[in-house]
Amino acid sequence: MLNKSAKRGSALVMALVTALVLSILVGALFLLFQSNVASYEWTLEEMQAMYTAEAGANLATYMILQGVDVPLDSCYQFLPETGTGWVDLPGDDLGEVKVWVDPHQDNEEICSANAYVVKARGRINTDAGSYEYGMETMLMPENFSRFS
Repeated sequence: MLNKSAKRGSALVMALVTALVLSILVGALFLLFQSNVASYEWTLEEMQAMYTAEAGANLATYMILQGVDVPLDSCYQFLPETGTGWVDLPGDDLGEVKVWVDPHQDNEEICSANAYVVKARGRINTDAGSYEYGMETMLMPENFSRFS
């Protein structure tokens, strides 16, 4: 027969093993939670940078359709006009944008169609770092002469 002191020792070992297993499970759950939070924050900032770039391209498209002169010699920086730095979008923490317009003077068909490629780069600055996203879109304003 086992005496009472041997039974107490096995209960202590079982309690320690249970505590160790539970602490490992809690640690794994905490790491999983932290990973999901970091992934969500990265996705949120990356999407904001994408929307910032899209807003810059839309702003340039609007300005071109309203009649802003675009030099026809080469790809040039459209926003900001000085060519340095970034343009802050109006609003609350919408980020910064740079926009280029490429008139494709080397391609006669695109040039005669009055087409442009608008390239935009959006940037979001956060405490964790800077997120950037680039995009381009084609702009081809209607030439009313083609309807005559």
